[in-house]
Amino acid sequence: MVQRLTLETATAGVKESLDYGLMLQAHELEKQILEYRPPAKSQISDTGDTRTPVSHLTQIAQIYRLAVLLQLYQSFPELLEVGSDGTVHYGTRNSTLSRMLAMSSSMLTLIATIPRTSGVNCLLTLPLIIAGSTLQQTAHRVPDINPGFSSRDIIAAELLAIHNQDSVISYWRNFVRERITAVHQYVGVAAITRGLEILEKVWAQADLKSALSNASSVLIGSLSTSFVLWPDVMADERLETILG
Repeated sequence: MVQRLTLETATAGVKESLDYGLMLQAHELEKQILEYRPPAKSQISDTGDTRTPVSHLTQIAQIYRLAVLLQLYQSFPELLEVGSDGTVHYGTRNSTLSRMLAMSSSMLTLIATIPRTSGVNCLLTLPLIIAGSTLQQTAHRVPDINPGFSSRDIIAAELLAIHNQDSVISYWRNFVRERITAVHQYVGVAAITRGLEILEKVWAQADLKSALSNASSVLIGSLSTSFVLWPDVMADERLETILG
């Protein structure tokens, strides 16, 4: 028994050390992404394609910056609890996901402004998967309002909570479905439709967890354990493609 406890303690210690190391790397990566600025239009050569102006390239840079950041937050939601001054603000699972949903909506809004005839459409599959996989509901959809909030804080929380409404999530899910289908028609690569298969399974699992939480009136675990990650679904369902 002593030997087993020793092994378990050692294993826990190793895991804690690994988790700490990963968080440090995640924080450093987050810093680099936040500091990145897409090149100005004047720094990019003309594409020579009237359907793909330079503005589309700068938009793709913005989209991928948000995509990498959002994927990082999906894997390490704790990063959203650390302020710019390094202070830890232990937010609720609801507010953390709401901020991720706001990022997802911003990404999809940028994607919506790109014509389906643009040459950059071939680069949109992965951002669509990352943004689409974030469209998961929390059990409680009311704004997280602290008694000490000012009127401005309250309206900010209410605006953030809009992204977590059923109708809004449903709207963006349908947009992702349509846009991935359009990308597939444009590019003609079968692997792109696999991305939509992954998302449908992510949404199904997320909706089931949300329904169970609503039925029990208890949140199921922390965001890091209850959030459905698309790479995990891809591996579990054997839907690996050139995307991963």
